[in-house]
Amino acid sequence: MTNNDDDMTTTATVGIDSSTCMTISLQRDQVVVIPNLPPPTVQDSSAIRAITIAIADNFVQLTDAGIQRLEDILTRHDNLEYINIERLTHAVTSISLGALIRILWLPNLAKLTDLRILGANLLGSPDEWQQLAHAILRDHLQSLAFICIVEPLTWLSRIPERALDPLVRVCANHPTLKFVATNLFSGVSLAAIDDFCQSPQIMGLHLVDTDVSGDRVFRFFQQMQSNSKVWFLSIAFAETVSTEHGKAIAQLLCHNRAIANLSVKSKQPLHEDFLVELLQGLAKAQKLEEFSLEGSGDGLVISDSCRARIGTTLEENKVLRKLQLDGIQSDTLGEEIDIFMRLNRAGRRHLLGCDDKTTPTSRQDWMDALGNHNTRNDLNCLYYLLSKNPEVIYCQDQPKQQQEEPLPTKKRKADDISSLD
Repeated sequence: MTNNDDDMTTTATVGIDSSTCMTISLQRDQVVVIPNLPPPTVQDSSAIRAITIAIADNFVQLTDAGIQRLEDILTRHDNLEYINIERLTHAVTSISLGALIRILWLPNLAKLTDLRILGANLLGSPDEWQQLAHAILRDHLQSLAFICIVEPLTWLSRIPERALDPLVRVCANHPTLKFVATNLFSGVSLAAIDDFCQSPQIMGLHLVDTDVSGDRVFRFFQQMQSNSKVWFLSIAFAETVSTEHGKAIAQLLCHNRAIANLSVKSKQPLHEDFLVELLQGLAKAQKLEEFSLEGSGDGLVISDSCRARIGTTLEENKVLRKLQLDGIQSDTLGEEIDIFMRLNRAGRRHLLGCDDKTTPTSRQDWMDALGNHNTRNDLNCLYYLLSKNPEVIYCQDQPKQQQEEPLPTKKRKADDISSLD
């Protein structure tokens, strides 16, 4: 596993046995195979499922002979599912874009599902980026489900204008691609972002430093409001996020009906005005089940009004099942969040349906909830809800002729509630 501090991305060969992995190190101008234990041999090459190409600190340049050797090694393995190309922390040079294109045109990648390129400093002309897009779309890569291209932030300014439009559009329309992680929006036009956000099959996105100071990030948030496929979205900013970013994320939460898991991370301290704007959208989110917000530094000291806004958000949102707010100083916030999340997991939205004018609730609904093994850790929350809202078990459809009958007395309510014990 490696962790690149520049791009805030952690990777690993998840779900793959280490005995089926191989590491190829690029050192100076050489290609060096580093065998795992047990060491792979030519005879058991079919067992290799994952290959990592590690670019060492002393790497200078890969010659044509080196690229040929790399191709020869890769073509021995017909069951490759995972290729990871990563640059070590202090490496200043990297594999060329042309070499990557040659790798992706190899004939034995029909089973490749996961392609990750981390900090590789890919350099090339617009024509080469277009060739890379064609290589990813080719027939031999029709099992690809996950692609990650995350580069050092200092490198992004060197991307030619609109050079990455073909790659972004290929990712948006690849028939099997489900998850994309990238920070390459800096080299993408607004029109390409529009196409990307309307992808018919992508379900997960991890975006790093999405051009905070420009229009691209705001266009992305705007277009994602109508996206109906993406259920997981992770955004990591290297620069300070402003009030306008908070408003943009809030609008996304209010209008999007697909995202269930959202993570927002900043390598800079959070600001209260950003938080307040975001909370207004979080309170109205109808589909979001998990939300994580993280900032750096010693933690934001929030005002009383902001603290009250957090409390209001927790009361209003009955959908969230997991909420994490890091980078905010408060002695009681964690406990309050835990209580409301447990209430939501126990079924607050449904069981208090008559309060928010949704589907009426019956005593059977409460009995089912109390007997559900998924809520056994939150039974005290269920009993708390019931003790505070005993009238909800009478919110059930009544025959038309009985609608004028008086409601049961409070004493009768208590008797009925005791029957649930």
